[in-house]
Amino acid sequence: MAIADQVADGLGKTGAETLVPQMVPEERGGREGNGVTSRMKISVAMATYNGERFIEEQLASLARQSRLPDELVVGDDGSQDGTLESVRVFAAQAPFPVRILCRSQSRGVLDNFDRVIASCQGDIVFPCDQDDVWLPQKLAEMTDALARHPSAGMVISNSELVDEHLCPTGRNLYTRRLRGTEHLYPRGREAVRLVLASGLVFGHTMAFRSLPLLMRPAALVTTQSAYDVIRVLLAASFYDLVVIPHALTRYRRHESQVTPAQDVSPGPVERLRQLTAGYQWQAATNARFARNLLQISAELETLGAEQDVIRFLQGKIRMATAQEALPSSRLRRLLPVAGNLMSGRYHLYANGISTALRHLLIVVPRSSAR
Repeated sequence: MAIADQVADGLGKTGAETLVPQMVPEERGGREGNGVTSRMKISVAMATYNGERFIEEQLASLARQSRLPDELVVGDDGSQDGTLESVRVFAAQAPFPVRILCRSQSRGVLDNFDRVIASCQGDIVFPCDQDDVWLPQKLAEMTDALARHPSAGMVISNSELVDEHLCPTGRNLYTRRLRGTEHLYPRGREAVRLVLASGLVFGHTMAFRSLPLLMRPAALVTTQSAYDVIRVLLAASFYDLVVIPHALTRYRRHESQVTPAQDVSPGPVERLRQLTAGYQWQAATNARFARNLLQISAELETLGAEQDVIRFLQGKIRMATAQEALPSSRLRRLLPVAGNLMSGRYHLYANGISTALRHLLIVVPRSSAR
């Protein structure tokens, strides 16, 4: 089923205008909407798989929230260790209802998150990894942000990067192009650009309203993008986006985590290494990103996303594949790289001077250059 059909099915209407959340009278009061916040039911959607090593710390952090969730939905993807036992022990004494969805065979983290999110019954859904730790004010602060901004479909906060023992690394997950305080980004090109420029695509940093498009996005059937990537792009295209720049999660990095442990917030040494990283790896990564973005762009256009959004995504796709057209000679690259830099395309569609330097420095095999 295409996204447009999915949305029409869920809302009983067709047309892009049905995607925009309507402001109800109780929500018009801004900060005075604390009563609204208390009436907004919160679901935490946790996906688990062989997570007994860290899951008790995560569950304990949920029980310490200043604003407790109204339910925790746990989807286990066929764990072979003590994960389910830990969840059951917690559920027996948790200060909120816990529902457990089990399956005997693993079908992968993306499918697992999809089914857990679809099972949530709250007004706001918080995706939850099994190995992180949430700060006590996370649920309250992010829910309050959505209450203050009724036009927003999603709120995103930052994460503190920690090692497997929860020791701080001194860095946050999101470091690029974020304002210093909470900010509302208008839906469309501005919000989509921020998401892609800042890398705001990690599910554990998100919370979103239980809107049909975000609860059951049919795009997950047609693209290879992760559950969180497609949801944040849908949210940014059709709803306003709230960003809280400070950390509300301790994001644990360890070798056994299910999602890749790449350094998404590199220090100066790692940034320099990335500038000269192998051409083949970079080219394959960019090509995969471009393919997924092309599919997502087509889905968004079908749904009726603004043309500014579609044109911006097309520019991102062209920039992602620009590396494939680089001459092997660095001297011959100077003119096209300078042209993209002067025109602002590197700053609009990539990471500015950092991408330009990589295009100048990277070793391009003669057989790959055009």
